[in-house]
Amino acid sequence: MNKKLAATMVALLTLGMVGTATAQTLGPTNNVTEDPDDERENGSSNVTVSIASKTAIDVKPESLDYSGLSVGSQTEEGDNGGNTFGSLSLENIGSEYIDRVWAEASAPDSDPFGTGNPDNYDAGNFLQIRPSNATSKTSVTGNSSVYHFVNRKEFSSSWTNTTGEIPPYIEADPTVSDNGDPVDSYVGRLQAGDEWYFYTIYTGLSSSNDVCDGSGDSILRVGNTPHSSDQFGTVDFTSQGNTDYTEYDITQTGGTYGIASNAPGSDTGVRLSFTDSNGDTFYREYDVLTVCDTDKAVADEPHIIRTRYNVQAGDATDLTAGDLTGSRAQFLLDAPSSTESSMLLPGEGITIDTAIEVPQGVPAGSVQEGELTFFVTSDDDASVTN
Repeated sequence: MNKKLAATMVALLTLGMVGTATAQTLGPTNNVTEDPDDERENGSSNVTVSIASKTAIDVKPESLDYSGLSVGSQTEEGDNGGNTFGSLSLENIGSEYIDRVWAEASAPDSDPFGTGNPDNYDAGNFLQIRPSNATSKTSVTGNSSVYHFVNRKEFSSSWTNTTGEIPPYIEADPTVSDNGDPVDSYVGRLQAGDEWYFYTIYTGLSSSNDVCDGSGDSILRVGNTPHSSDQFGTVDFTSQGNTDYTEYDITQTGGTYGIASNAPGSDTGVRLSFTDSNGDTFYREYDVLTVCDTDKAVADEPHIIRTRYNVQAGDATDLTAGDLTGSRAQFLLDAPSSTESSMLLPGEGITIDTAIEVPQGVPAGSVQEGELTFFVTSDDDASVTN
């Protein structure tokens, strides 16, 4: 099987067709009027058309504008040229059968919070998507009822080096972790709207390496109770506390990031609970990638990435394949090679719903323009006529 890769943020194709014909005299019934002395003779010419291989998709609308948003809120509709859209249409405008689709969103290189500059924030880091429930392709995967961040990037503060940047009510001092003798701990927030979950990473539990790429024995602890204006949430991450957190091992991905894994009794990645405007509870489940060592080319600052629909988040080759994989990362469309009809056929399209969720603490003004890129692969051996 030969695979081809294509990616697009904006794609526009205009095809003009011009027809030619010879003049004829038509009667009232649209039949050709013939003279009695005319003789008729038919001739034919065979026309053969061969289509070259091309992998391409068209994404519409090509841009969305979200304005006047309130911090701590989510909006599901953006503007393009005065028209309102709540979804993107992906159409196979190439000649090959598309068997996989995934997405990538832009994110800031350093922590924008606390800078007071809206231009330090990246709109792509606020972007959420979900497969549309109007899509009938059985190969479209994912949760069509819940929006997930594409690849949300959150930055961590080192307890050893920047203790002053950690809220004083957080208990995550590595010297009292009571779980080995960590070199350092990193504290950050998993933000969403008007809530966030605190997390901490303990590094070097039984060795001297201050890394969380999975090569050592670092662990991730994510609070079970969110912080909001009405409650502290989980604030004690030491083993002596009430352990209102979920602990994950950090294992290798094959790249420079580690990945949270081996949660007790679960293979669902990091699972976060939220409450909607109606008071109903819903869940978002992500794979969480970690990096602490700022000597690595991928990290100006320690951070984590939570991903659902970007299978190449961080620097992973494919989080769905191999031995060191995530449990929640998935393609938006994933068609088995033996079922051509479930692929995105030439001329066929799918719909992806979009939303923007702005966390608290973002200054007023226009944030930096973000980018959402869709990647596809095609199978040039596939054909429904075979």
